[in-house]
Amino acid sequence: MWISRLRSIVRWRVSYLRDHWWTDFRLGIESSGIQRRVAHGEASNLGEHYQFYEPTVPRLFNAMVATLPAGALSSHTFIDIGAGRGRGLVLAVEAGFREVIGVELDRSLSEVARHNISRYGSRRTVDAVIRVWEGDALDFSFPRGPVVLFLYNPFDGQAMTHFFQNFTESRVGIGPPSYVLYQNPVAIEQCLAFKKVHLLHEVDGNAVLVVE
Repeated sequence: MWISRLRSIVRWRVSYLRDHWWTDFRLGIESSGIQRRVAHGEASNLGEHYQFYEPTVPRLFNAMVATLPAGALSSHTFIDIGAGRGRGLVLAVEAGFREVIGVELDRSLSEVARHNISRYGSRRTVDAVIRVWEGDALDFSFPRGPVVLFLYNPFDGQAMTHFFQNFTESRVGIGPPSYVLYQNPVAIEQCLAFKKVHLLHEVDGNAVLVVE
């Protein structure tokens, strides 16, 4: 019995090293680890509803991106809500997005994200515009064009309802549909409560939504 348990621990450790340490090493960034978010400066509408930062796993991220329609990577702006230390932003550039935006509440995390983007860009030619917007996600002004949102369980269901209200309203009058890559979709019901939001794919327990 102890041998089976030891094997499970070893498999988990190898998987963790592959998904996190190796990813950071390959990309030349430092994005691993879990951190509680703290709002700085002015009061945040969603601050107390934000979840901990935890970096995405590349294989899950890439599997969701692979479900997007052909051409979406070049025509849509990628926006990571709760960008943390910036791993999702770098993975988006690696996937082929041309315009990438990270939205992050916590100043310490957004500073690390900018540093990681700078380190990543210093090691290779980056054919993309990358920026980090620091502040409350409810205050963020979405681009007028189509977007791909990435959500790694950034906040709870109550906050998700307010956020999706803003997001869906921002899509009125936008021609092409937008998409949402939702990892660990604990508030999926709140998202699907909006009539223009539909489930497009399920990928290893994660959700890909379309917003028409």
